[in-house]
Amino acid sequence: MKIGLLVWLAWDTDQTDVDLHVKEPCGNEVYYGNRYSSIGGLISKDFTQGYGPEIYLLPHAPSGNYHVRAKFYASHQASLATGTTSVVIWTFANLGTSHSSAMDFRTVRLSSKSEKMEVLHVEIPEGVFTATADGVIFESPTSSKSIGKFLAGEQLEARGDAVNVDGFTMLPIKPQGAVQMKYMGPPRALFHAAEADCGSEEELEELLFD
Repeated sequence: MKIGLLVWLAWDTDQTDVDLHVKEPCGNEVYYGNRYSSIGGLISKDFTQGYGPEIYLLPHAPSGNYHVRAKFYASHQASLATGTTSVVIWTFANLGTSHSSAMDFRTVRLSSKSEKMEVLHVEIPEGVFTATADGVIFESPTSSKSIGKFLAGEQLEARGDAVNVDGFTMLPIKPQGAVQMKYMGPPRALFHAAEADCGSEEELEELLFD
């Protein structure tokens, strides 16, 4: 099973409602009030009590920027110690795709007065491909002359659209040459921190094992 983008959100305070929002490249924002998108994105059931989780799932992730947001909607039992809720967010891109999978983890702290917080930007680069196996770089889409090789996992940038040549789909690449599209998979996602109070792996251990 292959998944283009999966965002998993949970929190550490019982009887609390934290909502996951994901704004897609087309501008559509998926959340409990708009659960399905035109590109195939969907959000799970809205948990208004307990610890979550809420999950965003997109089978195929088109290139562009995805904005991950968390909103403290309501709390019936705020933490006596801090008055805040710690939110854990795992993000997975291109699950099940050879050499293209990527993962991000972070935490944020929200209070009952918090507005919707921008947590993470997920970038799916446009015009970039990940090699799924070793292969040959040809001089041009129509040439059989080899000018180099690429390795599995290498990122290659397109120099134009793929073309069909004698039954082979060839992709021109930068700075020069062309490769067979059958060896090209989706790009690895890039994760960019937003202006938020983000945690670390040490904070994850504290949340899980305290």
